[in-house]
Amino acid sequence: MKKEYKNIIELSTYGLNYEKDNLFDDEYGNFHRPAGIIYEEMKILKNRNLQDCLKLGRNLLELVSDCPSSRNFNIILNHSSVQLGRTQAIKYIECFNYLNEKFQKNQPTEELEELGIEKLYLLSTVKDCLKRVKLETYITDEKLTVKQVSQLITILNNKSEIFKIATKFLKEFEEEYSRRIDPHNPF
Repeated sequence: MKKEYKNIIELSTYGLNYEKDNLFDDEYGNFHRPAGIIYEEMKILKNRNLQDCLKLGRNLLELVSDCPSSRNFNIILNHSSVQLGRTQAIKYIECFNYLNEKFQKNQPTEELEELGIEKLYLLSTVKDCLKRVKLETYITDEKLTVKQVSQLITILNNKSEIFKIATKFLKEFEEEYSRRIDPHNPF
Protein backbone atom coordinates (compact mmCIF):
# COMPACT_ATOMS: atom_id res chain seq x y z
CA MET A 1 0.00 0.00 0.00
CA LYS A 2 1.45 3.35 -1.06
CA LYS A 3 1.64 6.01 1.64
CA GLU A 4 0.13 9.41 0.93
CA TYR A 5 2.55 12.10 2.06
CA LYS A 6 2.36 14.41 -0.97
CA ASN A 7 -0.75 16.24 0.20
CA ILE A 8 0.56 16.74 3.73
CA ILE A 9 3.45 19.11 3.20
CA GLU A 10 3.34 22.63 1.94
CA LEU A 11 6.60 23.97 3.27
CA SER A 12 5.55 27.58 3.06
CA THR A 13 3.12 26.88 5.91
CA TYR A 14 5.95 25.92 8.23
CA GLY A 15 7.71 28.39 10.38
CA LEU A 16 8.56 28.87 14.02
CA ASN A 17 6.55 31.71 15.51
CA TYR A 18 8.99 33.62 17.68
CA GLU A 19 6.20 35.97 18.76
CA LYS A 20 4.81 33.16 20.99
CA ASP A 21 6.40 30.86 23.52
CA ASN A 22 7.46 27.60 21.91
CA LEU A 23 8.54 24.23 23.20
CA PHE A 24 12.20 24.26 24.27
CA ASP A 25 12.46 28.08 24.39
CA ASP A 26 13.84 27.69 27.90
CA GLU A 27 16.72 25.70 26.43
CA TYR A 28 17.21 27.42 23.07
CA GLY A 29 15.96 30.90 23.76
CA ASN A 30 13.24 32.67 21.82
CA PHE A 31 15.37 33.76 18.86
CA HIS A 32 16.65 32.33 15.60
CA ARG A 33 19.90 30.40 16.03
CA PRO A 34 22.65 30.08 13.39
CA ALA A 35 22.27 27.08 11.05
CA GLY A 36 25.67 25.64 12.05
CA ILE A 37 24.60 25.26 15.67
CA ILE A 38 21.34 23.64 14.61
CA TYR A 39 23.11 21.13 12.35
CA GLU A 40 25.52 20.17 15.14
CA GLU A 41 22.66 19.52 17.54
CA MET A 42 20.73 17.51 14.96
CA LYS A 43 23.55 14.94 14.87
CA ILE A 44 23.04 14.27 18.57
CA LEU A 45 19.24 14.17 18.57
CA LYS A 46 18.29 11.58 15.96
CA ASN A 47 17.02 8.18 17.15
CA ARG A 48 16.80 9.05 20.81
CA ASN A 49 13.79 9.62 23.04
CA LEU A 50 10.67 11.55 22.05
CA GLN A 51 11.88 14.81 23.63
CA ASP A 52 14.97 14.69 21.42
CA CYS A 53 12.87 13.86 18.36
CA LEU A 54 10.71 16.90 19.08
CA LYS A 55 13.84 19.02 19.43
CA LEU A 56 14.97 17.67 16.07
CA GLY A 57 11.60 18.74 14.64
CA ARG A 58 12.09 22.22 16.06
CA ASN A 59 15.60 22.40 14.62
CA LEU A 60 14.32 21.40 11.18
CA LEU A 61 11.53 23.93 11.47
CA GLU A 62 14.01 26.64 12.36
CA LEU A 63 16.09 25.82 9.29
CA VAL A 64 13.03 25.70 7.03
CA SER A 65 11.80 29.07 8.33
CA ASP A 66 14.53 30.84 6.36
CA CYS A 67 13.85 29.15 3.03
CA PRO A 68 10.49 27.38 2.79
CA SER A 69 10.73 25.91 -0.72
CA SER A 70 10.79 22.16 -1.30
CA ARG A 71 14.11 22.41 -3.15
CA ASN A 72 15.71 24.23 -0.24
CA PHE A 73 14.31 21.65 2.17
CA ASN A 74 16.10 18.89 0.25
CA ILE A 75 19.31 20.94 0.37
CA ILE A 76 18.90 21.38 4.13
CA LEU A 77 18.45 17.64 4.59
CA ASN A 78 21.46 16.85 2.41
CA HIS A 79 23.59 19.44 4.19
CA SER A 80 22.89 17.95 7.61
CA SER A 81 25.04 14.99 8.50
CA VAL A 82 21.96 13.31 9.95
CA GLN A 83 20.70 10.45 7.80
CA LEU A 84 17.16 11.70 7.59
CA GLY A 85 14.75 11.23 4.74
CA ARG A 86 12.24 13.84 3.66
CA THR A 87 9.24 11.89 4.94
CA GLN A 88 10.78 11.28 8.35
CA ALA A 89 11.85 14.93 8.61
CA ILE A 90 8.27 16.00 7.89
CA LYS A 91 7.04 13.66 10.63
CA TYR A 92 9.40 15.27 13.14
CA ILE A 93 8.21 18.74 12.12
CA GLU A 94 4.53 17.76 12.26
CA CYS A 95 4.95 16.17 15.70
CA PHE A 96 6.74 19.25 17.01
CA ASN A 97 4.00 21.51 15.59
CA TYR A 98 1.30 19.32 17.10
CA LEU A 99 2.73 19.32 20.62
CA ASN A 100 3.87 22.94 20.30
CA GLU A 101 0.28 23.97 19.55
CA LYS A 102 -0.93 22.13 22.66
CA PHE A 103 1.89 23.73 24.68
CA GLN A 104 0.94 27.21 23.48
CA LYS A 105 -2.67 26.56 24.53
CA ASN A 106 -1.49 25.33 27.95
CA GLN A 107 -2.89 21.85 27.30
CA PRO A 108 -1.16 18.82 28.86
CA THR A 109 1.22 16.85 26.65
CA GLU A 110 2.71 14.32 29.09
CA GLU A 111 0.24 11.60 28.12
CA LEU A 112 1.08 12.01 24.42
CA GLU A 113 4.81 11.70 24.98
CA GLU A 114 4.34 7.97 25.59
CA LEU A 115 3.02 7.43 22.07
CA GLY A 116 6.17 7.89 20.02
CA ILE A 117 6.78 9.74 16.74
CA GLU A 118 4.73 7.50 14.43
CA LYS A 119 1.53 7.59 16.50
CA LEU A 120 1.93 11.31 17.22
CA TYR A 121 2.38 11.99 13.55
CA LEU A 122 -0.73 9.98 12.71
CA LEU A 123 -2.68 11.92 15.34
CA SER A 124 -1.57 15.18 13.73
CA THR A 125 -3.25 14.07 10.49
CA VAL A 126 -6.74 13.83 12.03
CA LYS A 127 -8.76 16.61 10.43
CA ASP A 128 -11.42 17.14 13.10
CA CYS A 129 -10.06 18.64 16.36
CA LEU A 130 -12.77 17.08 18.52
CA LYS A 131 -12.06 13.63 17.09
CA ARG A 132 -8.34 14.21 17.64
CA VAL A 133 -8.78 15.02 21.33
CA LYS A 134 -10.97 11.98 21.91
CA LEU A 135 -8.57 9.79 19.93
CA GLU A 136 -5.56 10.95 21.98
CA THR A 137 -7.08 9.45 25.12
CA TYR A 138 -8.35 6.35 23.35
CA ILE A 139 -5.00 5.50 21.77
CA THR A 140 -3.20 5.91 25.07
CA ASP A 141 -5.75 3.92 27.10
CA GLU A 142 -6.10 1.07 24.61
CA LYS A 143 -2.37 0.76 23.80
CA LEU A 144 -3.08 0.56 20.06
CA THR A 145 -0.34 -0.35 17.59
CA VAL A 146 0.82 2.03 14.86
CA LYS A 147 -1.07 -0.03 12.27
CA GLN A 148 -4.29 0.07 14.29
CA VAL A 149 -3.95 3.83 14.80
CA SER A 150 -3.33 4.30 11.08
CA GLN A 151 -6.42 2.28 10.14
CA LEU A 152 -8.57 4.08 12.70
CA ILE A 153 -7.46 7.50 11.46
CA THR A 154 -8.08 6.50 7.85
CA ILE A 155 -11.62 5.66 8.84
CA LEU A 156 -12.06 8.85 10.90
CA ASN A 157 -10.82 10.98 8.02
CA ASN A 158 -13.37 9.28 5.74
CA LYS A 159 -10.69 8.05 3.32
CA SER A 160 -11.46 4.37 3.69
CA GLU A 161 -13.54 2.53 1.10
CA ILE A 162 -14.82 0.21 3.82
CA PHE A 163 -16.01 3.28 5.74
CA LYS A 164 -17.95 4.50 2.72
CA ILE A 165 -19.47 1.05 2.16
CA ALA A 166 -20.40 0.70 5.84
CA THR A 167 -21.94 4.19 5.90
CA LYS A 168 -24.02 3.43 2.82
CA PHE A 169 -25.11 0.08 4.27
CA LEU A 170 -26.13 1.63 7.60
CA LYS A 171 -28.06 4.41 5.86
CA GLU A 172 -29.95 1.89 3.73
CA PHE A 173 -30.54 -0.29 6.79
CA GLU A 174 -31.95 2.65 8.78
CA GLU A 175 -34.25 3.61 5.89
CA GLU A 176 -35.52 0.04 5.56
CA TYR A 177 -35.99 -0.25 9.31
CA SER A 178 -37.94 3.04 9.52
CA ARG A 179 -40.23 1.87 6.68
CA ARG A 180 -40.99 -1.34 8.56
CA ILE A 181 -41.89 0.59 11.70
CA ASP A 182 -44.04 3.20 9.90
CA PRO A 183 -45.36 1.78 6.60
CA HIS A 184 -47.10 5.12 5.79
CA ASN A 185 -43.80 7.01 5.85
CA PRO A 186 -42.23 6.89 2.37
CA PHE A 187 -38.79 7.76 3.79
